Amino acid sequence: MGLLDEWGDVLIEEGLREAADTFFGARKALEDDLAIFTQRVSLLATQTEEIENWRAGLRCFFGSTQITHDLFSALGVCVTGTCPLCASACHVCFNRPRSLTRKASFAKTIWAVYTHLAELIRTYM
Repeated sequence: MGLLDEWGDVLIEEGLREAADTFFGARKALEDDLAIFTQRVSLLATQTEEIENWRAGLRCFFGSTQITHDLFSALGVCVTGTCPLCASACHVCFNRPRSLTRKASFAKTIWAVYTHLAELIRTYM
């Protein structure tokens, strides 16, 4: 009986070892998959935040949610939800070109009047 008991104990021990290897091996694979998934989610969250900042920047640049929505529609991008307007998005993403500011428009107008007046004076002289 001693030999049979010994074989039984060895079989039980081997079965438990295989079950543990299977369980912990599957668990390790699951943990690895979960780590990869978590890493991808954090990467996508960062990209989503950047996209939302650009979207808010475009909203700030165009001055209208409807124009921004029409732009995305024309590009074939389906946009759902409202466009968040982050006050810092205009400065974070891009600065409004100087030629589109009121000060620059005024300066261009003054320059155009000045050059036209200078041309008239030159012609007169």
